[in-house]
Amino acid sequence: FATKALSGEPLDRVLNDLAAALVDALRLATCAIHASAAGRTYEVRRSRPGTTEGLAVEVALSSGEGEFGSLAASPPVGEDLVPEDRRLLEAAASQIAVYLERARLDAEIAAARLDAERSQARAALFSSVTHDLRTPLASIKTAVTSLLQVEVRFDPAQARELLQTVLEETDRLNRLVGNILGLAQVRS
Repeated sequence: FATKALSGEPLDRVLNDLAAALVDALRLATCAIHASAAGRTYEVRRSRPGTTEGLAVEVALSSGEGEFGSLAASPPVGEDLVPEDRRLLEAAASQIAVYLERARLDAEIAAARLDAERSQARAALFSSVTHDLRTPLASIKTAVTSLLQVEVRFDPAQARELLQTVLEETDRLNRLVGNILGLAQVRS
């Protein structure tokens, strides 16, 4: 199980193979694994053909961080599990729990990475939007400040050029604000 679990195979396939191996090795009538981790639920049940289930032995799939489900093993009717077989079931349950804990932690790490990437993208977008908004505002302020200076006289062509800059930058700012508001509407 440990080798298969580390191989990268999907967990449901690994659990299915483990249940089949336990049925064969311990001559069980059935072996069922019910587990949940990382937002997924696993339901595996393997049976030995031609046998009837006896009294099931259930072992919790738990680690230090919590319980993930159970492993149930049923010997054929009239037979009991020997202590060595019970210890093997407990060891298998412990290994499954470790693997499920790892899957849970991997999912948490992936979620944390995604959150960090989202935050980084938001910060970059905010920085870009801030820059894009400040650029036309700076041009408008510079042009208006120049026009308002009493000690400086502009000829009509220069004054018109400064006013044209104000008009163009105001239009640019209006487009940017419209795009931002459109994006906010789409997002909501």
